[in-house]
Amino acid sequence: MRYKLVRTNKQQIHAELYPNPARDVVNVKVAQPATITLYDLHGRIVLDQPLTIGQNSINIPDTAKFSVLLYRIEGDGWLKSGKLVIYD
Repeated sequence: MRYKLVRTNKQQIHAELYPNPARDVVNVKVAQPATITLYDLHGRIVLDQPLTIGQNSINIPDTAKFSVLLYRIEGDGWLKSGKLVIYD
């Protein structure tokens, strides 16, 4: 499968994740159905959840508090990834 790199300086952005850093909830806005996966720094999956078109609110699991997570948002033919800081 081929992926299109999502860049913030392009006119079309497929996914937005905010706020970052976050506390209990992170919002993910997508233009098409997608999946978000959160990983801890050991590579373990903390959360794997489908996303619907528009804004999605994701509750951060208690086990992920006070940490840095890696996120991966994957849609049809595109992928966005980065780090997410969780604080209390």
